[in-house]
Amino acid sequence: AARRLQGGLAAPWTLSPERRAVLDQIEQAVLRARETGRLAEARGPAPRPIVTLALIAANVAVFGLELWVGGWGGSTDMDVLYDLGALWPPAVLEGGEWSRLFTALFLHYGGLHLALNMVGLLAFGNMLEARAGRIALAVAYLVAGVGSMAGVLAFEAFFATEPTLLVGASGAIFGVVGAYGGLMLRDALRGRVGARRALVVIAAIVALQMVFDFTVPQVSFSAHAFGFVLGAAVGLLLGGRKRTPAKARRPR
Repeated sequence: AARRLQGGLAAPWTLSPERRAVLDQIEQAVLRARETGRLAEARGPAPRPIVTLALIAANVAVFGLELWVGGWGGSTDMDVLYDLGALWPPAVLEGGEWSRLFTALFLHYGGLHLALNMVGLLAFGNMLEARAGRIALAVAYLVAGVGSMAGVLAFEAFFATEPTLLVGASGAIFGVVGAYGGLMLRDALRGRVGARRALVVIAAIVALQMVFDFTVPQVSFSAHAFGFVLGAAVGLLLGGRKRTPAKARRPR
């Protein structure tokens, strides 16, 4: 229809008035649907996920530092993790070592912990970066990551629970998931195609993670919860990358 309107396959004046009217109606319907967000617009090539890959590289590099400092068992050595900046509430609240809220995000307890987190970061970081941009991903990662660590710290201090050594990027990654969910919620409210389905997938992932968190005591549910909520707030504040329709090509 678009090519006919542009005269690519046949000049407009060769169409009968009835067929021309049908094409005009289709064109107007498509334009109205696009303006209201009910029609997914064509996209160009997805930008390279530079920030996603940079964050993965940083986490892997720090894991290498764990092995370099403590040998093959360095990533599971509590002393090594503490020395490299793991979150230990007394060190922060009593010693003023607030930098641990940041450094703990890049430390991991063992190779499996690192691998699982990096798979999640690659998947959702790539989607958020493509949808909202590089700065948005960096903001969501850091805000949710540091915020999740601070939330755990406040939770343990308020309820006077036994302090635990905390490491891992999962709070930040759940913030990325929450940010993407916030964007999809905005899209769903605007009637964009596929947004509701994405929200269902995100809800299923969160539900499964909650079951896992309550089943495995070594996993911090509070860090994941704080990260997701903070990330969702960032996502709701984001407008998302403006989409530009692809130009139609005329046949040669």
